[in-house]
Amino acid sequence: MLIDQTRKSILSLSLVQIAAQQHKISLEMATMQEMRRELDVMTQSSFAQTIADDLHSSSVPDCPPEDHHAVD
Repeated sequence: MLIDQTRKSILSLSLVQIAAQQHKISLEMATMQEMRRELDVMTQSSFAQTIADDLHSSSVPDCPPEDHHAVD
């Protein structure tokens, strides 16, 4: 009888430890997913800035304004 009670106690403790590990892993996964989202946003922002910089540096200079008063 005492052996059965001891086994139940050990199993119960094991289940508590497993549940705690699962909770810890879930929190770590949530943290990693949030970090991934932040990294994605930073990457997209950096990529967008690079494109904007490239477009700005390769843009054609403005044409001089047309002279509307010129006679043909």
